[in-house]
Amino acid sequence: MRLTAERVAVIGGGETAASVLNELFGHRVSTVTVISPGVTLFTRGEGYFENALFSDPTGWLHHTMEERRDALNRTDRGVFSARVQDSLLADDRIRHLRGRVAHAVALDDRIRLTLRSDRAGEPSETVHGFDLVIDGAGADALWFLPLFDQSALDLMELKLGAPVDGNVLQESLGHDLSVNGLTPKLILPTLSGLTQGPGFPNLSCLGLLSDRVLGGHSGTDSVRRERKIVEYQPI
Repeated sequence: MRLTAERVAVIGGGETAASVLNELFGHRVSTVTVISPGVTLFTRGEGYFENALFSDPTGWLHHTMEERRDALNRTDRGVFSARVQDSLLADDRIRHLRGRVAHAVALDDRIRLTLRSDRAGEPSETVHGFDLVIDGAGADALWFLPLFDQSALDLMELKLGAPVDGNVLQESLGHDLSVNGLTPKLILPTLSGLTQGPGFPNLSCLGLLSDRVLGGHSGTDSVRRERKIVEYQPI
């Protein structure tokens, strides 16, 4: 299907939005505005050493939480791949607009977006009209929480020692990618990047992910020792 539109907005500054842009390059659109809260569209680090973090998490636990978050921000959060950035350079239809979408309404055959942003510390709101708006902000990492009843949420909060939220869950995940101390196990690979390595959430090391999960169920020391031997899986 071919899209034809004058003004298109893509919400998001990460790889989901980048995939949308990559598709839009081949369609008949006049302008594409990327809306994200960042000051610009950052490029993902894709050198040998950055990529090694995704396939070889052996030394990940040796870094502090602050160092791990910094690495994730540079390589996996709110960044575009170098290939997509090169395509953006060659396409003069693309522009970036800083802000967060606060409100959207259909009016006069257009979609009006209200954007909120800070300018020199002062909050501001602006309204922009588009023919087509695409949400490229990515999936909700906590999509599963509404599926739990209150007793399950209470048990999780008891084991975590804090209200259940994304930060607490990320920091609680152990070697087998499950919440530490919780029975039955709750395995959350998509949240395990901070504690276990960035390759697990984005499926860069599926073999190792399977080994962690299945080995965690076996509970034997021999399996754990074998996991350490085959920890490195080059891509």
